[in-house]
Amino acid sequence: MNTTATTLGVLWVLRNEPLDMRPLGHYPERHFTEGPPRRLIRRFRRRLRRISREIRARNAALERPYPYLDPQTIENSVAI
Repeated sequence: MNTTATTLGVLWVLRNEPLDMRPLGHYPERHFTEGPPRRLIRRFRRRLRRISREIRARNAALERPYPYLDPQTIENSVAI
């Protein structure tokens, strides 16, 4: 019974979305202050937005959407 309770507790923690979730392509600005990296980040974010729009448009026509690879739902890094 103890193992089952522990397993359920771990699964509950892992399934919840973190409150400090940072989407893919979003970085603390203090790490990238020079012009060239900031331009690359802006270009990367534009591409991610375009990919996200394409995925949402494709999912709109599906009976069962597949949102799991939408850049808006992917975290910038893994934090467990």
